[in-house]
Amino acid sequence: MENNSDRFIGKYHSAVVKALGKETERVKAKIANVWVRDFLRSYPQEGKGFDGFLKDFKEFLERDLGFADEVKITAENEEIIVSVNGCRICAGNEILRSENANTMCPIIHTGLSAIFKATGKSPTFVGAEKETGKVGYCTLRYVV
Repeated sequence: MENNSDRFIGKYHSAVVKALGKETERVKAKIANVWVRDFLRSYPQEGKGFDGFLKDFKEFLERDLGFADEVKITAENEEIIVSVNGCRICAGNEILRSENANTMCPIIHTGLSAIFKATGKSPTFVGAEKETGKVGYCTLRYVV
């Protein structure tokens, strides 16, 4: 059940996206870059390898950003899969969708930037799969 804090975050997110208008894409990238700088400072990657990156990035998303109830990250072949349960940002995007407005998910760009900066691999975002009927549940897929 949604609490006042979750409702506020959703309304705040949708208001910020509306206020940004055409600047949304540029600001989304800046938000991601700030978060990735924080990640790289908090979780140095030297000597940890790819598995260490995945573990640390999951902890950063779940614990430090705290944007969702649960985050799982797995790697299969050349694909990185980020499963998100209980995302607070999605509530704001649902408000925007109901008004036929553009949405913004800075987590997608954060993944792209973190993968590149921490591993040197050049990722491609291949899509987000929403869980039908559940706001805040999705799977983000990247190929490296």
